[in-house]
Formats: sequence, structure tokens, C-alpha cells
Amino acid sequence: MDKRTIRAFAFGIFLAAGILGFKDHFSENPDKADVSVADAKEMLGEEGYEVISAAELASLKEKQTSQENKTVTDKTPLATEAQAGEAATPESEAEQKKIVLTVASGMTIQEIADILYREKLIGDTNGFERFLIDSGYHTQIQLGSFELTAGQTFEEIAKVITKN
Repeated sequence: MDKRTIRAFAFGIFLAAGILGFKDHFSENPDKADVSVADAKEMLGEEGYEVISAAELASLKEKQTSQENKTVTDKTPLATEAQAGEAATPESEAEQKKIVLTVASGMTIQEIADILYREKLIGDTNGFERFLIDSGYHTQIQLGSFELTAGQTFEEIAKVITKN
């Protein structure tokens, strides 16, 4: 191949690219038609989708997170005189208080400790976090729902949420 052949080949590629670019730029292409927001919402509605604003989405995510984190089911049986014969003491109610902790993907140990503190299962969030880190449990926490009881030690809680 000589210089002229290479130049002719390059010119042919350049010319073909120019023609395709010109055609693409000036042709009426219905696929690239500008779609307004109202049209897009209408099309999505017809397909069965719901369109919400960013503020509504943030509100829904916050509500969902709070529901997941506060999935508390108090399974303490009510002591009635017919069942127990005497009223339950506050200590026994605290010992029997059970909650379900839901650990979601992306939750940090700080978030878990805050939930446990709000539910009065632990008294010190920083102490619990430090315990998890020092004991190596912080890397073994599993996703899912865990039933915890008031009065459990840091070690017992850690074993439940790491499934050890």
C-alpha cells in the first residue's frame, strides 16, 4: 500500500461519517422526539406505574425505614388475675419484654445500637458499638429479623444478630 491508497481510504471513511452525521442531524426521527413531563407521566400511568415527586419519595422511604426499625412486637402476655393469680411486677415485665430487631442492608452498627437504646435493651450505645468492634462481631452481623429480650447482655445480643 502506498500513500495515495491510504489517503483515499481515509477520505472515504471521513466522507461516509460526514454523510451519516448530516443525515442524522437533519432527519426527522420520531424516536428522539422531545417528550414533555406530562406526556411521560401519562405514558407511565398507562403502563401501570405511579409517578411521585422526590419529596414524596423521601417521605415514603423515611416512613418505611422507621417501620422497619421499629418493628416492635410486644409479646409479653398480660398477667391477669385469672391467669397468674397475682399482678405482674415491673421487673418481670421488663425481663419478659421482647422486641423484633430488623437489620436491613446498609445499616451500620451505630444505627443498630441506637434502635436498641431507644427500645431500652441497652443503656450505652457507644459501649455496645465498642464491644462489637473489639469482639469482631461488627463484620459478622446478618440481615434479617431477630427477637431480643430485655436484660440480655451485649454478648447475648451480639450472638443473636450474628447468628453465632
